[in-house]
Amino acid sequence: MNIKDIKAKVDAQEDPSIGLVVDGVINYLVLNKDDNKMDFDFIAKVNKILDQVEQTTGPAVLVTIGTGKKKFSTGFDLQFWGESSMNMFGSISQF
Repeated sequence: MNIKDIKAKVDAQEDPSIGLVVDGVINYLVLNKDDNKMDFDFIAKVNKILDQVEQTTGPAVLVTIGTGKKKFSTGFDLQFWGESSMNMFGSISQF
């Protein structure tokens, strides 16, 4: 499966900003965002996909792909995390 096919499958999903594409034993976690910033909503989506991958049986591999214009990184969103002390400490329980 090539990157264009993988991106097309994520684009067709309910939330095209992030998705999981499975090709045999390969699980592609696709970060399909224009920016590379992480907030609680995005982290929750990643965790949900990782839960799906954990439930697979047999051999498997996880490949993370970023399809946005920027290269994917940890994406620290200084504005989001700096807006409130709750962003730094209080909402961890939602994960």
